[in-house]
Amino acid sequence: SNVVLRRDEQAVLVDFGLAGRHIRPGCATGAYGAPEVWGALKDRTDLTPMKSDVYAFGCVAFEALTTKVLFAAETEMAQIAKHVGHDGLPPLLKALARRPELVALATLLASTLRQDPSNRPTAATVRKELAKIAPALARASWPIGA
Repeated sequence: SNVVLRRDEQAVLVDFGLAGRHIRPGCATGAYGAPEVWGALKDRTDLTPMKSDVYAFGCVAFEALTTKVLFAAETEMAQIAKHVGHDGLPPLLKALARRPELVALATLLASTLRQDPSNRPTAATVRKELAKIAPALARASWPIGA
């Protein structure tokens, strides 16, 4: 519900409904919530909604490109645990990184998924990096598989 299709058929990512470390009712599901959303970084003072949204973008982008949820699990709690406990390069993303033509994409997505929000790129940086790799992605068949 946070990806909207414009009239010119471009997909646009809109607000993920986060405000600091508080989740508005109905927002943030186990598939897209950043570790700080789930309280994994309680002692951090530099938490911002934008950094949580960058993390969520990485999850949504992975799913849109591969048709697979980045962290699949039997329950939402198990899925959240995977977000909180991953090492920065989740297994499905690691599989993409093994393909030479997808290294740049995997590297960019991995940067959005860093555990510490202060180590994630800004949305503007992600957009700039996506523009650089877009021509190569345009030549790839969809869905992109590992």
